[in-house]
Amino acid sequence: MNQTLPEEHDDEVDFDFIRWITEYRGRQQRFLPPQFSENEIVAGPYPLDVSIWGAGYVPSFPNIDAIVVSADGQRILAEGGYIRLSPGKYKIYYVDRHEQYRTLPDINAITSDGANVAITCGITFTVNDSLAVQNVLHPMNALLKACEAAVRHIIRSHKHDELIAEEM
Repeated sequence: MNQTLPEEHDDEVDFDFIRWITEYRGRQQRFLPPQFSENEIVAGPYPLDVSIWGAGYVPSFPNIDAIVVSADGQRILAEGGYIRLSPGKYKIYYVDRHEQYRTLPDINAITSDGANVAITCGITFTVNDSLAVQNVLHPMNALLKACEAAVRHIIRSHKHDELIAEEM
């Protein structure tokens, strides 16, 4: 069964009653916010069954984006609440958009003048593009490795005295 997400230019009849029933039933359920592992910013998948009428309900939470994925891999960023899709089974992934702080492990490198330097630093970040993040296998590991590589590059491309005098 080929599931496709509807295009914005689809001009099918909007079923106001179906939308009202779907939202009403969805709001009556008690949904807990998704639990993110310590070093993860993507949680899921959670099941989403879209009725024969093409109506589904996506729970929404503050500072957390919901991404609906069809069986053939098409992805859409959902606002939460009623969502109109082709009938079938979908998966919901949630992306944490809260501002977060992480401490990088010690970064050791040799400066351009041969001094051995170890730096510990932290990063503060928020997710700007939830669709891109959801598509990465381990986004936190990728972010931390990119930050470590950037700090190593700074250490290797400067002399020891420049690093001490430089504000980072």
